[in-house]
Amino acid sequence: MPGVYNSIKIFALEHRGCGELRYDAEPLTPEGYAVWVACSCGARLDQWVSPADAESNLLRSTLLAFENWPSDGPG
Repeated sequence: MPGVYNSIKIFALEHRGCGELRYDAEPLTPEGYAVWVACSCGARLDQWVSPADAESNLLRSTLLAFENWPSDGPG
């Protein structure tokens, strides 16, 4: 099973041609936080990020980068 970062990256790459990707992350709690990514085609990915998840900083940076991605993906 891929990590949270890889799951979101795969989802974004699979849906980059569909249209707009939206996302949100809940505030950090002692247990972690919930994050989701939704595509304009109706697909949605929900993930839980624990504080121990070594990818959490990279994940937050990636989510912020989504704001700058064109609908046809990064690059």
